Amino acid sequence: MTTFCIFLRIKKSALVLLFLCAFNSTISATAAPTPNPDIPRWIERPWEWRYIIYITNNNWASELKFSKKYDATKQGNYKLLSWETAAPDPLSIPAEKNYRSDHPTVDVVLFEFDKDGLILSAHKHPTPLRGRLESTKHVMLAPQNTESEGRYLLANWFLGYSEDSPPWMVGICDLNQIPSPSPLADSLYLYGDKFKMRPYRPTTGCREWANQLTNPDRPYIDVTSYIPKHLDPDEPGTYVHPIIGWARWEDPPKPVIGKERNTWYCLHECPNGEAPGPIPDIQAWAQRHGWHAPLPPTRIPVFPDNPARRGFYPLSPDEVPPPPKPKRPGKRAAKP
Repeated sequence: MTTFCIFLRIKKSALVLLFLCAFNSTISATAAPTPNPDIPRWIERPWEWRYIIYITNNNWASELKFSKKYDATKQGNYKLLSWETAAPDPLSIPAEKNYRSDHPTVDVVLFEFDKDGLILSAHKHPTPLRGRLESTKHVMLAPQNTESEGRYLLANWFLGYSEDSPPWMVGICDLNQIPSPSPLADSLYLYGDKFKMRPYRPTTGCREWANQLTNPDRPYIDVTSYIPKHLDPDEPGTYVHPIIGWARWEDPPKPVIGKERNTWYCLHECPNGEAPGPIPDIQAWAQRHGWHAPLPPTRIPVFPDNPARRGFYPLSPDEVPPPPKPKRPGKRAAKP
């Protein structure tokens, strides 16, 4: 083969190689972009909640101000935002004056969804929001373009410890109501043995909600945080501390009630079309609807991890256990 022929073959090979490179570049340019590994993926599954609700006796304006300040620091592709900044305006129910405020309220923030997860409530985000589940088991509120607009962290989706976990262990929970590997969180974890009860901390959480929601014999959901008298001697010991609740499509409407200090309130899905607000006489209210008035649970919290420490919600006064007998002082051993 002559030198000229060898040159032609090399030139043809180079042209073919250039064509293949250009073709591959065109294919790469039109292919789907590579997912950002820093952004958790979605769990593609049917949306099962018709509403998610947040109820609190904290100062909502202060919560919102803090959340806006926090969101202003967020940068980068994966912006995890505070759900409060996108939330609908709360239903604010005037409450009893107390040492924290002269104008206290119980605030109810309601997210209603359609069956595709689209939020029907008048939220603050400029584009439509949809409820979705992340692979991290976070319940999120997501706009169409989550990379440019961010996504809002609403709560945690806890599935229990195993397939044998009781139904009341599965639900939408606050961060302090799911187990954490960090020992620093032990005193805050509501259902752990090391939880430190304080008058200002919720003692009713997602497990208590789930139990009352799914119990057909329970006519309402009581969100009251009950505080033992020895920890709150000068106060009523009954508060509507922050709690996240929900209802699925198969759950029938059920009233949500709570006692803030000395007053009971109906907070959501009140019976017979009643408007949310104070219940002046809880006994008469319950009797009018054919129910027993709510009774405190037998243990606080009601459904901790330790089975030996679990209680229940009495459905009637007949189910209230007798108070424990006082311990008799033991005899001291005689001195030798």
